[in-house]
Amino acid sequence: MEEKKQISKKIVFIESDGLLRAKYAGELIRQGFDVKEICDGKEACECMQKAQKEGIFPDLVIMAIVMSGMDGFDLLEKINSHDVCTRIPKIVFTDLDNEKDRSAAFALGVDDYLIKSDTSPKDLVSAVKKRLNK
Repeated sequence: MEEKKQISKKIVFIESDGLLRAKYAGELIRQGFDVKEICDGKEACECMQKAQKEGIFPDLVIMAIVMSGMDGFDLLEKINSHDVCTRIPKIVFTDLDNEKDRSAAFALGVDDYLIKSDTSPKDLVSAVKKRLNK
């Protein structure tokens, strides 16, 4: 009998703090996700452009707001400029705990807005699974 191989869901994780990114991405990887770690907005933009050319998009994007190269709001606008990308679930993972930033993020189409200090790696995995209906 042939065993079916489960395809890992692809996640792009954009976070400038390398230690924090490794901690949370590590938990996602342990849970079976295929995680592409990105350190800034410029690299994230290049990654999304490459995905568009190849027609291979992530299943979900986790992103900070404060990062070098391009902030998260500008990156969201770029992502949303591609029709197919608007359907990709997006989770903001940030230290910015105020209504103005939260409202701006939701207006740009994010699905979740998580505060880093309130979110454990397991909480992030739960949010990802919820968005991917896994």
